[in-house]
Amino acid sequence: MLTPIGLTTHGLVTREVEVIKLLADGLETAATAQRLNYSERTIKNIIYGAMSRLQLRNRAHAVAYAFRYEQVTAEPVRVGTSRRSSGHRPSPPRAHGAADPRPP
Repeated sequence: MLTPIGLTTHGLVTREVEVIKLLADGLETAATAQRLNYSERTIKNIIYGAMSRLQLRNRAHAVAYAFRYEQVTAEPVRVGTSRRSSGHRPSPPRAHGAADPRPP
């Protein structure tokens, strides 16, 4: 299948894939603009252009579309860790009526 220069096989331009990857990582418009050295308006235009051309409803739909067509992949996260973690790990759930296994 032939595609125009810069267009991926599923209709996203390389720059749109970059922006959607950052959206998938949880970055907001301002942080995405700063990371890519674009204005916030440019980032919004990139997102809007991809959404309108591909008839996507919102940013979440754009991210889901990118995952579906393997333009974006998720990095595995280890159990018990996250980027927003405060370092505190919650206790595992106990069965109803079970004694607390922690020492008093």
